[in-house]
Amino acid sequence: LKIAYVYTVCLCVCVCLGVFNSGHSSIRLVGSGGDCAGRLEVFLNGSWGTVCDDSWDIEDAQVVCRQLQCGVALSAHVPAWFGPGTGPIWLNEVQCDGSETSMWDCSYSMKNHTDCSHKEDAGVTCAGQKYMGDQLPTNSTSSCSVPPFSGSPGSAALPGLSASLWAGLPEQSAQ
Repeated sequence: LKIAYVYTVCLCVCVCLGVFNSGHSSIRLVGSGGDCAGRLEVFLNGSWGTVCDDSWDIEDAQVVCRQLQCGVALSAHVPAWFGPGTGPIWLNEVQCDGSETSMWDCSYSMKNHTDCSHKEDAGVTCAGQKYMGDQLPTNSTSSCSVPPFSGSPGSAALPGLSASLWAGLPEQSAQ
């Protein structure tokens, strides 16, 4: 009974953390010091490897940023902008239209990449925000609310906001 319990707990943790990733392998961005920019690496066959920059563009980067929940793509970097990786070059010719949820929904080649070296590793820079606009995850229970107005007509007072935030903004008259 204890073994079944431990297995169930481990399974729940793995699913919640995305270790199984719906049957697909994980992706990550490395080489920038942050989670939302860097050289794209994928985990396949038990090891991390890179993605060749052949056909790499902003639509591909957009899907990576969405999959990593890093906001919108700011740039698709080539060649090896974040330095050359090591290990296998797992993917080449990635082609997304930009609307996919996961990079694994795009077309790509996993054939022998003898025409590609780590000097051609693909990179991405995302806006770096966990969620943007109405892109809350479907399982989110978060809600957004605007605090009640506490100022007098014509003022810009909102709870928790310093008056210095408004410094330098032109005054607008109500019409």
